Amino acid sequence: MSGARLITGRLGQAADIQRAGRQRQQLALAGL
Repeated sequence: MSGARLITGRLGQAADIQRAGRQRQQLALAGL
């Protein structure tokens, strides 16, 4: 159980990082 929780936690973290990266790209494009 703890192993699966760790994996889902990492996937959620990766999704958050991707989301933040996309927001940063959109802000950069809007700035240009």
